[in-house]
Amino acid sequence: MLKKVRHKYDIRKCYMVYVVIAIRLMEMLNITRYNILRICTLK
Repeated sequence: MLKKVRHKYDIRKCYMVYVVIAIRLMEMLNITRYNILRICTLK
């Protein structure tokens, strides 16, 4: 019983880690896109 609960919790924790990484990647992409647009507009 405890092992099953722990296993579910581990899966949820890994899912949260993946979500955080995905959010970070999206933020980085948005920042780079914004910088590229700004450079293009400056030129």
